[in-house]
Amino acid sequence: MTTRAPRPLLRDNVGALACCALVSAALLVGLMQPRAALADGDPASDVLLAQNVYYPYQPPVAHGLEATLEKLLRSAERSRLPLKVAVIGSTGDLGVVPSFFGHPQAYAQFLDREISFNNRPPLLVVMPAGFGVVAAGSLKALAAIKVDTRHGSDGLVRSAIAAVVVLLRATGGTLATPSIPSATSGGGGPPTFVLYGAPLVLVVLIGIVALRRDRPDRDRRSGDASGEGE
Repeated sequence: MTTRAPRPLLRDNVGALACCALVSAALLVGLMQPRAALADGDPASDVLLAQNVYYPYQPPVAHGLEATLEKLLRSAERSRLPLKVAVIGSTGDLGVVPSFFGHPQAYAQFLDREISFNNRPPLLVVMPAGFGVVAAGSLKALAAIKVDTRHGSDGLVRSAIAAVVVLLRATGGTLATPSIPSATSGGGGPPTFVLYGAPLVLVVLIGIVALRRDRPDRDRRSGDASGEGE
């Protein structure tokens, strides 16, 4: 009788490794989802409860612009204007209330009710259609600012930076004009392929390796079976 050689330990674990890779890929994609996708209901109201800025879902904002706006808001807070900013680029940023898109002041009033509890934080909303403000000064102060709609999310954030400067100065705050990075049509986040394609490619590669390792073993078993038959 021919003694069948024990199968390699690595091959025994290929299935487990593939499952682990698939689970890891799914977790990676979940962790890297844009912040708006993680929110439910009205995304900005969820985000602004813990942060000072809600950024558009797509395309992502350049990191330099995010850093500039957030630094500016820290300066505003030191000047007693603890401003919250919602930058709304599309209906996708409004969750279950897409009808507010194109109506920044109406949305600002709605959002104010969503995030105001024991206090009422000053609020600025930026949309391609214009600005909305609540408890942050007069909307007329922003009349001279034209929202940049040519550069996607980056353009909206640049407009938000300009609006924060005007609102802060209108309340008597002193602030040097910040250096604003150039707007681009893209964003600062990783490419879509990195978010979704790379984990899938990893799983496919593991599957190919498993098949290649399994083929010689199948051939050996087939040869053993033929020998036994003789």
